[in-house]
Amino acid sequence: MSEDGRALPPPTPMEIIELLQDGSDRIFYRVKWGDRTAILLRDEDTEALERYSKIAQMLRPFSPEIYRFDGREILMEDLGNESLYRWMREGRSPDIYFRVLDTLRDIQKIECEGLAQFTGESLLAEVEYFIRWNSHMLHLKEILEENALFLSTLGERTFMHRDFQSRNIFIKGNRIRIIDFQSAHCGHPYYDLASLLWDPYVDLKDDFRHRLAEYYGADMDLLMKFAIQRLAQATAAYRKLSRKKPFFGQFIPKSTRRLIRLIKTVYER
Repeated sequence: MSEDGRALPPPTPMEIIELLQDGSDRIFYRVKWGDRTAILLRDEDTEALERYSKIAQMLRPFSPEIYRFDGREILMEDLGNESLYRWMREGRSPDIYFRVLDTLRDIQKIECEGLAQFTGESLLAEVEYFIRWNSHMLHLKEILEENALFLSTLGERTFMHRDFQSRNIFIKGNRIRIIDFQSAHCGHPYYDLASLLWDPYVDLKDDFRHRLAEYYGADMDLLMKFAIQRLAQATAAYRKLSRKKPFFGQFIPKSTRRLIRLIKTVYER
């Protein structure tokens, strides 16, 4: 081990096995060195890499272990391919969500001092992001701004992953592990809960979603308002990402339908 506690660089050259898909400008590779595999992250933004490494340490033991960080790239633990997204696509038991919620509670106990605050300005910026990429839905701007302004009045703050959805949640060694956490903030705990329960990558039945919210102890009316906020952000992200990565385009209709349905449920009843 190095003096700062990090594992020393591998003694043998690394062999790139595959390029991993990701919804960002960062580049992830699965690499092989010696008799094991690891994940290599490269990013020209050195400050972003430093932030990634810092938050990974904050999130231990839920994040991948960092083996090496030399300022230019990060070599980290390979969590495998068993994401929650894959788990659900294979038709396995959705009861895994109760364990994920237990992990979310644990993550939300982590001290978030030093992270950026997710403020009212942040919430309104997500609304602007939605309108910028969905100009044909300008008629939703007023209600989305009203929703964001209400959420901005809530003071509770915990560690907020900010993209807590099935493609960023992995099961390894019977444990729940988390990736893609570099955008973490101090924010309201319901944001991540809504991200998970209204995740457009997965189709949860309404009654099961309500069971999960009850298990967490959430106020369903307030949680649905956070789901409106999150789905607006996700819909914009899918539309932007799909320009270069067509994979994300398939989720635009679903996230849009869920957003509109929730707006009708919360604000037109």
